[in-house]
Amino acid sequence: MAYESYSALLNKFYIGNIEKHLQAIALRSEYSGLRPQISKKLLSLVDLCLPWAARNKLRTNKVVICPNDQSVFKSAKNYIRKYELFNPESVVSRYSFDRDYHTKLPKIDSIRLWYKMLWLAVQSIFDSRASTDVFVCAYRILNTFLGDQKNIKIYIYGRLYQVEYYIAALLLSEVCGLRVTYLIGSGIIYSNKRYTYLPKVDMVAGSIVQVEEIRSLEKQNYFNSRSLHKWGSINETTDSTVKHRTYDIGIYSSGEWARKNGLLRENDINKIIAGLHLTNSRYRVFRSVMEQVVTEFFGLRIKLYMHPFERSLFAKGIIPPYYHFLRNCGVEIDSEMGGSIERIHECSIGISLISTIIYERWDCGLGGYIYNDPDATEKNRLFDPDFLGKFSSFVYSSPEDLVNKLRKDNRIERIH
Repeated sequence: MAYESYSALLNKFYIGNIEKHLQAIALRSEYSGLRPQISKKLLSLVDLCLPWAARNKLRTNKVVICPNDQSVFKSAKNYIRKYELFNPESVVSRYSFDRDYHTKLPKIDSIRLWYKMLWLAVQSIFDSRASTDVFVCAYRILNTFLGDQKNIKIYIYGRLYQVEYYIAALLLSEVCGLRVTYLIGSGIIYSNKRYTYLPKVDMVAGSIVQVEEIRSLEKQNYFNSRSLHKWGSINETTDSTVKHRTYDIGIYSSGEWARKNGLLRENDINKIIAGLHLTNSRYRVFRSVMEQVVTEFFGLRIKLYMHPFERSLFAKGIIPPYYHFLRNCGVEIDSEMGGSIERIHECSIGISLISTIIYERWDCGLGGYIYNDPDATEKNRLFDPDFLGKFSSFVYSSPEDLVNKLRKDNRIERIH
């Protein structure tokens, strides 16, 4: 049975409601679609065999857990300072799961902990769905934070969809007894975060849509936390007081044509150039939506915004398959390096298949429509309109449905 090693980890530290936690872990593991390779597991095991490379003595009482990226840490720190209102001069440490902390293993308790985690990691080698990285991260977390550092306040920045980050929040709150605040970000909850059981963790939503989603999920007993707060968006946007819109409709691409099944980014440039993913169902729907909107509303001011992934491909000379069609129709294309979020107020209405920028638009009080596949199974469904509350009326199920909704939307200038 898969996830037995995760179950053993939770049992080892007497964490209750194991079935709920395994449900949450399974959702995250299955959504990624990745089965950890034996070779990668062995490399992680080697890393765990060097326990002295995992200890970090923290000298501050505020710690941000985020990727080992200085720009991400800076964004997280600025975001926390903006909404927590703590002294801007106070020192905040970054803690990453990456190998960036190296001090000697100090005491016998840590050696016992290391032995336990090493044994669990060895077991995970034979657990088809388990990632050995999880046990390396769990060891680093416990070895650093378990003990007498009760005054530390932990902020976890994003990645609630990853098993490592979910288990980190669980261990820090349940085993280490620390006050943990999880900054969820601005993305969709349903697809890979709807099963979340962290009853001692304070959750911070990045948009009003997330609040609607989480409150609905709580009623179904899918989502459980100590508290839920709403801060602003993690992303900085332009001035929301802008009254004049440059464009009537903004089409936000997610680069489905360069993603596996329209979701996961393709890292092999040659496969993208060969058009390997042009037939996936999500790109076909996007292409149909784009063409119908451009045709039905010809004469309106329309702009397409590339996804950052597409922008990087475009900079390398890889042209999106829809590019020439839009150019021939007189549609402007935003392909410059950067993000669409800085120009979120340019258009009256935004449309997309799966881009979370629509969530950002809704949070800013701007118009936006997002696609829900009526034939998707629960496993493949990115979100469920039933959990979106008042925003469910801005969900479309086909290109024709979207056109009808746009015709009734009084935020778009009419053609006379």
